[in-house]
Amino acid sequence: MFKSVLILGLVAIGATSPSNPSFASSAREMGQSELRQIANSGTTVSMKTTLGSVAKSLQAKVVEARAFTADGIYYRFVLKHTNGKLVSVIIDAQTGRQVPSKSYVGRKIAAAASPKRVNRRPDIPSRSNRSNGWPVRVGVLPPHQTRAADGG
Repeated sequence: MFKSVLILGLVAIGATSPSNPSFASSAREMGQSELRQIANSGTTVSMKTTLGSVAKSLQAKVVEARAFTADGIYYRFVLKHTNGKLVSVIIDAQTGRQVPSKSYVGRKIAAAASPKRVNRRPDIPSRSNRSNGWPVRVGVLPPHQTRAADGG
């Protein structure tokens, strides 16, 4: 009996550990109202302040700024250097320190920030599988089709 309880306890501990990300909490992007509440609470460094110091220290222009929650609050900035190279930086909003991109939290934030490659509208075929082969252009019909209002 004691051995089975001990084994169940170890399994439960292992299921929630950072080494097992399938059961750990995942990162998600924060909305504006949620970010505003956190900023007003005073528990984090403001995104504006962090954004300015990161851009200045890396001598780069900020292209994207987003906030995520993953066992804490984190900012993810995408910056563009003068040579055109893009760099992603993740900052812990409570401490203002950079989070390594290869760390557990860094990987969670990067995964949440990456675009999902899912067709959100399955009723609309993608360009590659359209039957007529014409590119998608709003308000423009292929030459062989006419509008009833055009009289033709």
